[in-house]
Amino acid sequence: MTDLSRASPPDDGVARRTILAGAAWSIPVIATATVAPAASASGTLALAFNQASYTGTACSTITGAYVTATTDGSPTVGASITVSASADLTFETGGPSITGITDTDGRFFLPGLRMGPSPVIGSMTATAPGSAGVATVTTQAGASAFGYFGGNSTPRDAINVPAGSTNVYSDWFLTPEGKLIAANSGATIATGIASVGSNQANSWVGFTRLNGSFGYFGGNSTPRDAINVPAGSTNVYSDWFLTPEGKLIAANSGATIATGIASVGSNQANSWVGFTRLNGSFGYFGGNSTPRDAINVPAGSTNVYSDWFLTPEGKLIAANSGATIATGIASVGSNQANSWVGFTRLNGSFGYFGGNSTPRDAINVPAGSTNVYSDWFLTPEGKLIAANSGATIATGIASVGKNEANSWVGFTRRGVC
Repeated sequence: MTDLSRASPPDDGVARRTILAGAAWSIPVIATATVAPAASASGTLALAFNQASYTGTACSTITGAYVTATTDGSPTVGASITVSASADLTFETGGPSITGITDTDGRFFLPGLRMGPSPVIGSMTATAPGSAGVATVTTQAGASAFGYFGGNSTPRDAINVPAGSTNVYSDWFLTPEGKLIAANSGATIATGIASVGSNQANSWVGFTRLNGSFGYFGGNSTPRDAINVPAGSTNVYSDWFLTPEGKLIAANSGATIATGIASVGSNQANSWVGFTRLNGSFGYFGGNSTPRDAINVPAGSTNVYSDWFLTPEGKLIAANSGATIATGIASVGSNQANSWVGFTRLNGSFGYFGGNSTPRDAINVPAGSTNVYSDWFLTPEGKLIAANSGATIATGIASVGKNEANSWVGFTRRGVC
């Protein structure tokens, strides 16, 4: 499935065009919160970072961090503190940990902390005998780190997508400020968006606004208000929202699709998707809004693709017939395209389904890889490999979006440090 040219781009009202490579990595560092040293029990040493969390772009350096040691609220002088950073983080002095002594203000100032090449949430931990303190460290993608595939296997650079953004649907990226931006043009689709659903159908997908209200896109880039969707609901498929009470509501009409629903599968195919009821039984929607009972799906199973359920023993069962599709399956990818999807076997090998129910062996996909889109697998080194041919689609990839539309999907690159 390396050539996806047979697919047409989504009608999102935004002109599609190819652009040139983006700018160099930016390296802003953002302080997101400040905390006072934690109160301590009598005579007990307490440690606290000067911020609860630190944020910077890939390959940048965070400076100005320090740890304060106190005893009964007073600075502790001469305390020996060791600070250890999680994977992909290193101090400028070399290595992921450093030990130092607090000064007259009870502070141990840290050397610069170098961020890794890929977006990740990590941490720093300060320890001393009988005490510890932790701070979160978030590595964001730089502004030039984003791209998209527009209906084929050619990676293209995103336009006007800022650092810290996330691909949420098609080539649309959600910025930290709540803007939805189309990567192929840089146009703003909508503002005030908190999240976008992860399971579109025919380019229909729901969203939640920062103010808590709901909406949907109905086959184009015009945001529309949801009808009759109560607070606490979640977009689970197309424009359908699942309420806390287990109702499935179509946002475009406010109509109730089904009741007694616990969850809906996250990987539809041709508008077929499975669900689990609150009573533990299973069902599926087969191209329309009529809920149907699953056949021969045992307890503990999970809908992983279309109406297919994965049993605890590794069987893939089609809910509409009860037929066994495959055995020895550990997981199925969560982002099909044109009914192509990859899987991992219990023995660690890989395979894919290429538009039908015949499992096929993956070619040239190394151990540790993950199916991220269609039959494409992402290796630990950042290669995207098409399982049907073993061809390399792209290199230097950190992640691929989880919600394609008409074979359009975004991605984030790894940094080059």
